Amino acid sequence: MRNFLEGYRVAARTARVLTRGPLAEKELTQRALRVGEQMYLGGEIERSEAVSRPVLENAFDAFVDQGYLARLAGKLTLAESFASEEAAQAIEAKISGYLGRRSGERGW
Repeated sequence: MRNFLEGYRVAARTARVLTRGPLAEKELTQRALRVGEQMYLGGEIERSEAVSRPVLENAFDAFVDQGYLARLAGKLTLAESFASEEAAQAIEAKISGYLGRRSGERGW
């Protein structure tokens, strides 16, 4: 479960780039792979499995479903209510909150 949460954290960190404008899903995923590798090497995430194309693509799909992101003309963009840097950071903070819990604690 941790690798999925960490992958979603990587996707959330990467989604902040969308404050500058929409990106093609493929380009956003490529950026997320690079960001995830940096986060792994820097010790911000523990699981290398979190940095995988399927996990990141699923995270972006989930963010669309949750209303954080929107699809616009074949590109991903931040939803209007998350279009500021602070709001985009809040997505990652929410996911990080789940990662900070100890095994056995529930916070869902």
